[in-house]
Amino acid sequence: VASRDQFKEQDEIIRHQAGLKKRHMPIRDLIREASDVLLDLKPCWAMSPLVVSQLLPPNTQFDVVIFDEASQIRPADAISALLRGRQAIVAGDPHQLPPTTFFIGGIEDDYDEDDERELPDDDGASPALADAMDAALTSDRESILDVMRTLLPAPHGTRTLNWHYRSKDERLITFSNSQPTLYDWSLTTFPGAIRGDCVKLVTVPFDPANHGPSVSPSAEVRQVVDLVIAHALNSPKQSLGVVALGLKHAERIEEQLRVELGIHPQLEDYFSGNSTEPFFVKNLERVLGDEHPDTLGSITNLGALYLSMNRFDDARAMFERSLPIKRRVLGMGHPWTRIALRGLARAYDGLERNDDALPLWRELQEFQLAQAEDPDASAQVLNAAAWDLLTNEHAELRDPARALTLAQRAVDKVGGNDPAILDTLALAQHLTGDTAAAIETEKKALSLLPADAPGRGDYEAALAKYVAALENESD
Repeated sequence: VASRDQFKEQDEIIRHQAGLKKRHMPIRDLIREASDVLLDLKPCWAMSPLVVSQLLPPNTQFDVVIFDEASQIRPADAISALLRGRQAIVAGDPHQLPPTTFFIGGIEDDYDEDDERELPDDDGASPALADAMDAALTSDRESILDVMRTLLPAPHGTRTLNWHYRSKDERLITFSNSQPTLYDWSLTTFPGAIRGDCVKLVTVPFDPANHGPSVSPSAEVRQVVDLVIAHALNSPKQSLGVVALGLKHAERIEEQLRVELGIHPQLEDYFSGNSTEPFFVKNLERVLGDEHPDTLGSITNLGALYLSMNRFDDARAMFERSLPIKRRVLGMGHPWTRIALRGLARAYDGLERNDDALPLWRELQEFQLAQAEDPDASAQVLNAAAWDLLTNEHAELRDPARALTLAQRAVDKVGGNDPAILDTLALAQHLTGDTAAAIETEKKALSLLPADAPGRGDYEAALAKYVAALENESD
């Protein structure tokens, strides 16, 4: 209250922004104009180091800046946050993976170690400190944690925390604790209160033709996806994450999972990402990104958050920044690119910028249709493309006749024994004028579903709609 009384203009700015439903002031401008009141109202802020310079003006100062998972933060990425703190606490584990360089490959190719420029002398600095600074600033320090461990060596500058308490079962950390090259039994751990199978080994048949460090075995992909679907069906209230040992393997798991969701549409809520602990598929380098994601992941996640809050202009800004880079680095075939593209289209829709949104939705649809036109396209790919042509929110992108062709191909591929695909075919038949056929197709879909199957009510509602429509046609 004292701060708001002292800085009345800043308080008025914040009150005005809080009352707006759209056209809010950019966050960086708001912080610059009302930093005193904001810092008193919310003295503790959390953000990725990679967005600090984007959101915080240079003169923003905190009493303490704390880095968590510092082994994942490159020194250059930490500078902007360090400059905004009077003190810094850097916490991390040197045994964890170093920062990923996936998105920065080629940036440092022109660096020449022989071309280092001599730093000016720091008046009053001791020779020992100068030597330490020189060592810390060389190119072999991968993370800000490495830099700080060099500048502030143990035992006084750096302290090691040996108590591990996050594993609900002690066996989850025992392997790492027992390795001489890792913790060498230095961690103090605690027995789990709940016993059971916390670790389980699932094997697939060895295929010598599909083996190697850079290979993504199809049998493993199918096994992982089967386990994921079983978990979502049997334990929907328990969160789940999938960690793959390579980016290619993670991408293939994601793609196969999308195919399976065409068969199990009732599971979409589980995989939607709206829960407090959303499902994820990540390669080993990115799995720590939940706490310190790379720039593109941060921007995309922030954009998705703004979309959920109906802050469409802020979401637009995030997706407009990440999408061009994802197009260039990953290509349209990568799911992350399509996620950003879909997010930007939704932001434009929220801003009622239909002329900007429609081309993006059309691009997404054309990509999906190109996959469906492949003679070897799976029934699930065909079904997803047909459903989009039938139900797209933009009427200009609906094409029931083309959807009918794709849905019939999908039915033929599965022998007419998949209720979800039959449901799509029934809707296509109804929208192309053959409601009588739609009724028979929907009845067959219902006959394939167990009486207690999730989502059965949707099929019954569709059948009732078709029956009512046929009766109206007869009248």
